[in-house]
Amino acid sequence: MANFTGSFEDVAVDSKGRINVPSLIRKSLPSSAPDRITITRGFDGCLAGYALDDWGRKLEELRQFSPNDPQTRRYVRVIGANTLPAEIDRQGRIHLPRKWLEMADIRGRVTIIGAIDRIEFWNPDHYRAYMKDADEEYDQIAERFRV
Repeated sequence: MANFTGSFEDVAVDSKGRINVPSLIRKSLPSSAPDRITITRGFDGCLAGYALDDWGRKLEELRQFSPNDPQTRRYVRVIGANTLPAEIDRQGRIHLPRKWLEMADIRGRVTIIGAIDRIEFWNPDHYRAYMKDADEEYDQIAERFRV
C-alpha cells in the first residue's frame, strides 16, 4: 500500500503533456510496480493517480456495489471511461493526454500533492483556492475526524 505525502507546486507540463513526478512520490510507489500508476478523474477538479495495488482494491470496492442502482452504473461508467494506465519513464515523467489535462484545467504548470492513498494533479490556481478554504476550516475538519 502506497503512502503519498508532500506538496509540489509549479511543476512544468511540457508541450507533449509530460510531467516530472517528484522523486518523493516515485519512492513511495511499491517495489512491485515502481514505474506504473493508474490515473483517473479525481474529486474537486483534479486528476488522481493510484499505485497499481491500491487501484486494484478500489476496483474490488466498486464491484461490491449493485449494478441495478442507476447511480452506481453512472459512477462506474464515468470512472471506467476516465481511467488510464500511466508509466513513469526513465526521466521520471508521466504522459497525460491533452483530454486529461483539459479535464483538470491544467495548462503549462501543475501542482502535485500526496493525498495518502493517491497522488493528485491540480491546476495550481484551483489548488490554491481550494486550500485557502480548507485552511480556514482546518480545525473544524480535524475535530470531525479526531486527528
